Amino acid sequence: MPWNVEQLEGGMTRVLGIALGTDTLADASEVLGSRYELAMFGKREEVPTLEAYYKEVTLGGLSARIILSLELPVEDLERLRSNSPEDRVLAEGEERRWALASDDLRLAGSARVKSISYIPMVQIDEETARKRFGEPDEVVRAGNGAQHWLYPDLGLDLTLDSDGRELLQYVLPAEFQRLRDPLTW
Repeated sequence: MPWNVEQLEGGMTRVLGIALGTDTLADASEVLGSRYELAMFGKREEVPTLEAYYKEVTLGGLSARIILSLELPVEDLERLRSNSPEDRVLAEGEERRWALASDDLRLAGSARVKSISYIPMVQIDEETARKRFGEPDEVVRAGNGAQHWLYPDLGLDLTLDSDGRELLQYVLPAEFQRLRDPLTW
């Protein structure tokens, strides 16, 4: 369940059965299944990011979209991008999407899961959030009316949105500032 965040030794955490920073995409696919789309994103002059997108996963009776942000050494990411059979510009203009070559899928399977974005199919309200996660350490209100409930000890940013677009973002607790910093600028 998305509210079961297990604290592991060395400041590591496990959520949805996946140990962040330790488990690979291959490990995660044992839990989430192998029906995902793999792609790289970024600007041409920057190091791209590698993501696995699950359109729908059902765990514990709850369905969600899940995005795994994956980590590989820079030289491997550059190689994946140079081998890409498809490079297309996204609607934003400079952002690009690179598909992976079939020969590179094994390498992508060895990528470690850096973060998890969990987008539930059901709406989470404040009462449910409190019941499942407890009181947040901090609440940051966004300009669009959304609220970010921050749980640094869990490595969780729970975005509550009255329009029903909730998002749970999990990182290692030691890396929590990279979720918080953009909210307070």
